[in-house]
Amino acid sequence: MRANPGAVRIWFVWRLVCLIAAGCVLLSAGLAEGAGRVPDYCLSCESLAQRVKLYGDGPVFLVSYEASPEGGQLPRELSNVAFGYDNALAIIALVACGKVEAARQIGEAFHIALTRDRFYKDGRLRNAYAAGRLEPSAEAVALPGYWDDVAGKWIEDGYQVGTATGSAAWVALSLLTLGQSDGDARYLEDARKIMRWINALTIDHAGAGGFRGGFYGHEPSPVRIGWKSTEHNIDIYAAASFLNRIEKDQGWGDAARHARSFLDRTWNPDEKRFHVGTLPDGAVLNTGQDGLDTQLWAILAVSDFAERAEDVLAWTYRNFGVDGGLDFNTDRDGLWIEGTAQGLLLLKFLGREKEAAIVEEALARNGVGDGYYFASSTPELTTGLSAGADGSSGEFLYHRLPHLGATSWVVLAGLGWNPFMLKYFEQRETGPCLRKY
Repeated sequence: MRANPGAVRIWFVWRLVCLIAAGCVLLSAGLAEGAGRVPDYCLSCESLAQRVKLYGDGPVFLVSYEASPEGGQLPRELSNVAFGYDNALAIIALVACGKVEAARQIGEAFHIALTRDRFYKDGRLRNAYAAGRLEPSAEAVALPGYWDDVAGKWIEDGYQVGTATGSAAWVALSLLTLGQSDGDARYLEDARKIMRWINALTIDHAGAGGFRGGFYGHEPSPVRIGWKSTEHNIDIYAAASFLNRIEKDQGWGDAARHARSFLDRTWNPDEKRFHVGTLPDGAVLNTGQDGLDTQLWAILAVSDFAERAEDVLAWTYRNFGVDGGLDFNTDRDGLWIEGTAQGLLLLKFLGREKEAAIVEEALARNGVGDGYYFASSTPELTTGLSAGADGSSGEFLYHRLPHLGATSWVVLAGLGWNPFMLKYFEQRETGPCLRKY
């Protein structure tokens, strides 16, 4: 956590960190106020739970981005937006913390969203909802947007009202996690409903196989996304595999194998890493872009890939490593905090505590101070990706704002919870962060 959020990091010392037997890679660790400190993961647990409790006892979606204590204005397109992926992560993090009651309140919001969409009745979710408490009596769950005075109309973002396959799969993972924790069969059924929708409307048997990216834009005719994401197929593999373990012969094994087959096609044996997915044709691999989570998630989610972990980790830090942590892409223009936390989780999974300590320092420098974490170490962090169906909607950026998703990943990394396996690395009887602040 930062003692002084406005402190400028000037001097850096390069540390050699041996990640594989064949060699080492360079990580930079900042010499800054707060260097050497370790994030207070239980404070982050409490911070997440308190944000839920601000809305009372009912179903709630948490806002993804908050105004920064360092100043600056929250972009209006992010104001009051609760991304489904971020809220799914929050559910999983709260379960890992042992704060199941708070996790259940977000789970209830997803339960309502599945049955009270303003248009769809087929079991799909939106990528985002309006943040705040849901009224159980409302006919439809509110979607995010804002009034544009110049245009004189209400504006809704095409991505936010669409459905990304990976985001939906993460909600399924979170509801499976919650159902496993509290025994409520409704969450299991909700996860089934989401995965049935994914299997029915995004599966593709042509080209590289796998599952397509989902839908972009407004009802009644959103644009079907043609490209396929390695990351999305990892998410589907994890959720379908868990469902297959608890209820055999329901088709989940086939879905998991279909996603896994796509993952195998994206593996580059020469470079020892995974490609990010395909081009919009769904067949040709996208070799022009790279994404961090593609590499890390594959190792965490697919046990058969464990033997590739050292090679993948080495390639990842050579290409994404910056300032003691990791960037979203290979331009290394700053730290992507949730990705850095994902790297920490993998390092801990592999038992690399010395390297993990360096990453923890980088995370500690990017804490807001109340247990929350910024999305990035820089005012704007590039990704090289577009949220649109065809890449024409402009680049998706991360901003240095307090971020629900980043905070949740920090918690998961700190507590050693693998969200793809729905469990801690080491067996525990209860959540480790039940104390009050």
